[in-house]
Amino acid sequence: MDGNHRVLVVGGGLSGLATATFLAHYGAPCLLIERRTTTPRTSRNERLSARAMELLDGLGLREAVSETGFHPDALGDMLRTDTLAGEELGRTSQPWVPVPPEISPFQPVCCNHTWLRDLLRQRAVECGVEIWLGAELTRLWQDTEGIVATVRRAGELIEARAAYVVGADGPHSTVRGRAGIETEGPGTIAHQYGVRFRADLSGAIRGRHFAGAHLDRVGGILLAETEPDMWSLIRPVAPGHGPDLAELIRTAAGLPELEVTVEDTFTLPITLLNADRYTQDNVALIGDAACSMPPTPGMHASTVLPDAQNLAWKLALILAGAAGPALLGTYDTERRPLGQIALTDAIARVGMISPAEDLPDRITQEFGAVYRSTAVMPAEEAPGDFAHPLVSAGLPGTRAPHLETRAGSILDLFGRTFVCLTDSDSQRWASAAEEAAARLGVPLTAPRLDTDLPQAARSWAKAYGVTTGGAALIRPDGVVAWRAPAMGSSPEREIEHVLRRILSRGDQS
Repeated sequence: MDGNHRVLVVGGGLSGLATATFLAHYGAPCLLIERRTTTPRTSRNERLSARAMELLDGLGLREAVSETGFHPDALGDMLRTDTLAGEELGRTSQPWVPVPPEISPFQPVCCNHTWLRDLLRQRAVECGVEIWLGAELTRLWQDTEGIVATVRRAGELIEARAAYVVGADGPHSTVRGRAGIETEGPGTIAHQYGVRFRADLSGAIRGRHFAGAHLDRVGGILLAETEPDMWSLIRPVAPGHGPDLAELIRTAAGLPELEVTVEDTFTLPITLLNADRYTQDNVALIGDAACSMPPTPGMHASTVLPDAQNLAWKLALILAGAAGPALLGTYDTERRPLGQIALTDAIARVGMISPAEDLPDRITQEFGAVYRSTAVMPAEEAPGDFAHPLVSAGLPGTRAPHLETRAGSILDLFGRTFVCLTDSDSQRWASAAEEAAARLGVPLTAPRLDTDLPQAARSWAKAYGVTTGGAALIRPDGVVAWRAPAMGSSPEREIEHVLRRILSRGDQS
């Protein structure tokens, strides 16, 4: 492996595949290794937020997810009964928040976790990602030329070199341990045990629609799989074998004569932790290696996808020589606080703690995080950790506002390069940005909104907090990096200073 141009991603689950796909999207080739030859299938559904759908749209995957997935309403409620055929003892709704069309062109979607993981794997391979299955990391160290990894594959030890390593290898991450990164939180607190089986439960369901059922008789939760008549029963007690399992399922269903085919059994460890830093030298963490939370709320992908994009564009520009190595540290600065919030929220959702009272509404949490790092120019104001997307008005550190265009959204401009937004009154900013980017080797486009997107041009200045002659610089992850409310005295000098600073260029002018 070429250590000057490659990233080693350790772990082939959702987080590793998302990272590898985004790396390829931004032009950074990588090798992904996964110790298992096959990854386990799961009945778990992912609740993809509207923001996650925006990111999947940038990867060309949104339509496939929308066509195969389903509306959150289709999940139904969680039932509580003694047995599935028995009397209902209660229902708990599974709330979701519709997103106003002025905030995003998309709505949340639910889909099967395994299916989403397979979709990302397919796209990663299409984008040129090299994937080694049955390849286990056994050693990791750094010398004067970069990182050296020893990988066991097909009984052989292979030495691979990389400029950077991303640990996506789960809550007991080997990469995290080798990097000397500590964690906060209780760790693995329990195990859930599941049995996957095939049975016709229509006699117990009686036409009801539900996401799952808490079954008091067996102390477990019944969840529907993607395939018809396929189910999972999950309990905190290890299941038996053979006839014992079939009898357990009949008891849970309340159907003594039920015909049951047991497919397999599985274990779900419940691990709660957050790494005390997401980066260390040339190592970065993502997914459960960085922040492990209960699988029950199904929000894993909605956290992982923004993490993966944030990490990938920074690594790509560092490897291309357009950014300094210190840019990697801003991944930790920007994303770790949000990981801690997501972890606390997930713990509250499963009833282990009381919900936090100081968090904003769901829409603001999803779209209104305010990044504060050296990869964002300081804002004119001093906002809190969140700002509602309809009032943040292009504040540096926030997601770039959505504006409707004839083709879809102004967001379609973002997601691959830096973008300098201007109009006919601010062309000096556009020229300055293009020239500075060319000198620094930074990928950047500078569309003139009044000619390229006339529908958005009528309202972009107000939406992005600028006036006549102003401009806004959007990062490759769709976050506002900087804005000029009006024409400056020296656009050429200012825009180059901005690019150098947010890209951690040691040669700042």
